[in-house]
Amino acid sequence: MTQAVPLEERVTKLEREMREVRYMAGRTDREVSDLQVTLKGHNGVLNAIREDQVDQGKKLDLVERRLGKLEMKVDENFAKVDENFAKVDENFAKVEAKFDVLYQGQEKITQLLNRHLGEPDDDIHGGGGGE
Repeated sequence: MTQAVPLEERVTKLEREMREVRYMAGRTDREVSDLQVTLKGHNGVLNAIREDQVDQGKKLDLVERRLGKLEMKVDENFAKVDENFAKVDENFAKVEAKFDVLYQGQEKITQLLNRHLGEPDDDIHGGGGGE
């Protein structure tokens, strides 16, 4: 049979183990404390980032609303520009019509002058004499 270990040896061994346990518990406590500080810092950073994102989201909403209004104004102005170009086109058509009338009048004057001077009128008679 095995012999019992004397009480004094057992107590000494237990005291030594207890010192190791206390040492380990102290180190664990410091590590947990350090982790808590780190975690608290990370939470602070995450909260700050969240606040920034919320603020940026509000600013983006404002920018989008303003951009929408600007787009509407630009569209309105382009519609006005299109209307003005249509008016310009109409005016050019009127001017071209007046130039056609002037051209026809100048042609008639040229024909009359040619007839008066006795020159043949090629445009109307294909090189022949009068009308």
